[in-house]
Amino acid sequence: MSAQMRRHSLLFFVALGLFFWGCGPEIPPASEIDKPRVLGVFYSADAEPARANPIPGETGSVEIVIGEPGPRIPVDLLMIACPPAPINFGAPFCAGPPFATVTRSSERSPIRVPLEVPTGEAVASSRGILLSGAVCFGGALDLAKFEALFSGGEPPEGLDLCEDPELLGALFTIEIPFEDEAFPNRHPLPLEVLFEGEAFESLASPDEPTLGCRGKGIAREVIADGEERIFILRGDPSSHETIERFNPQTERTESATEELQLGRYATHGRVIGTYAYLELGDDDLEMRWEAPDSSDEDEAVDPSGELARFLFTVRDRRGGFAYSTGALCVIPDPASE
Repeated sequence: MSAQMRRHSLLFFVALGLFFWGCGPEIPPASEIDKPRVLGVFYSADAEPARANPIPGETGSVEIVIGEPGPRIPVDLLMIACPPAPINFGAPFCAGPPFATVTRSSERSPIRVPLEVPTGEAVASSRGILLSGAVCFGGALDLAKFEALFSGGEPPEGLDLCEDPELLGALFTIEIPFEDEAFPNRHPLPLEVLFEGEAFESLASPDEPTLGCRGKGIAREVIADGEERIFILRGDPSSHETIERFNPQTERTESATEELQLGRYATHGRVIGTYAYLELGDDDLEMRWEAPDSSDEDEAVDPSGELARFLFTVRDRRGGFAYSTGALCVIPDPASE
């Protein structure tokens, strides 16, 4: 590996360390949004917004979706795009210098970043583009650390990404393959979501405060009684596209219908299981959600009502991504007031 490639790979090894740092029995379930988190990064072509995979020489945009436990907060972003090195395992890294470096300040989720996909020998010989970024939630990134990385410096000590060490930062990296004309890839459609048999709809804006939703009519009110409620997640059959997949039984590459991965996230209560999988022909998928229990001191709910936010994602694991959001207003159980 060249010195230049090593320099540009440092960020990705730091990112890998962040993803696994702090693992232990006290880690909350992945479905819980107890702090801001990057939950999705995807590409859309300007000429065909529904297309999920880039074509060299075109323009498009990258969208970064953040799950937040409360109203949206300002986010600082640094993102690089480069050709990925040809590796089969381990942390991905750039095959050469980035062809785009983007910074954004005081953005709010979702963040959209314009991207021009280059042409040339380096791109022509690669399988796609590699996107990697750093975000600081609620403040400014410490860009000096990343300038040192890209100039060949050592990775920063620790994983403080923000100028204010009290603020939370995060890293992300995703490889998105180029469009395959034989197996085109469009983004899946967002899920249709039902809550207790009715359409899951909410008038609450992303900037709505968490406290004070009771009686406002912006979200359906649910008593914090610790009981399970049922969501129904319904995918669109057209979201399952034809792909090429290796069959280990026949040891041949065959055409197949892709399976979709669903992510389910909530700021309050407990989602039973974070991820699920949806195949073509599956009926409605049931999701169980356990409401907070206001009789439990650790789960006490403010008398004014607390806005519980939900985020549902759909991935085809080829770069296609869709998401939808909703909210409930959780109020104390009268028995515990």
